[in-house]
Amino acid sequence: MAGKGDFEGLKDLFFTHCHGDHMSGRKLTAYLERNPDSFVAVPGNAEIDFGRFEEAGTKFFVPRGEKGRLMKAAPGTAALDFEYMRTAHLTFDYPEHYAYNFLEGDTNVIFTGDMDLIKLRMLSGFTMRLHPVIFLNSIILWHKRWCDIIDEMGFEKVFIYHVPSAERDTWGYREKALKHWPENGLHRSNWEILNL
Repeated sequence: MAGKGDFEGLKDLFFTHCHGDHMSGRKLTAYLERNPDSFVAVPGNAEIDFGRFEEAGTKFFVPRGEKGRLMKAAPGTAALDFEYMRTAHLTFDYPEHYAYNFLEGDTNVIFTGDMDLIKLRMLSGFTMRLHPVIFLNSIILWHKRWCDIIDEMGFEKVFIYHVPSAERDTWGYREKALKHWPENGLHRSNWEILNL
């Protein structure tokens, strides 16, 4: 919130979907009150007063349709080139869910949110550069075939996220991720599990 340390200069916020463990309208409101000159990509069903913050200078991008691309550039800021794609949620019938692909030079970084992993191959519809990177929900570790699909797609680096702390792991996600990591992730030299 204070924009200090690793978060100093943060101005671009991207939300894949509006479930409480990924996006909080209350926290985003508090952040934008302190940082109204931000760029926010967020599905249209976010509980946020878009008009109020647009008047204060916030630039919103609301993904529409199945896929698209946007080059964002404003005076005095770095350009940001990204694609988006509508994806299904892992467990819910939740149409307002998106994956993003950030493009810069010979690198692209895909962030999937809680994407339905049965549909992993749809990510090949994104632009792939020489150095592709991807962030995936830790549930991918539950099935070797999903992990193999990601390897087949040729990512240079694979980051596994959504591993809650032991105190916050009310659904057993941490336990399951750590159980399956040795068999499905650890031996893959380009894979890394985050938030342990």
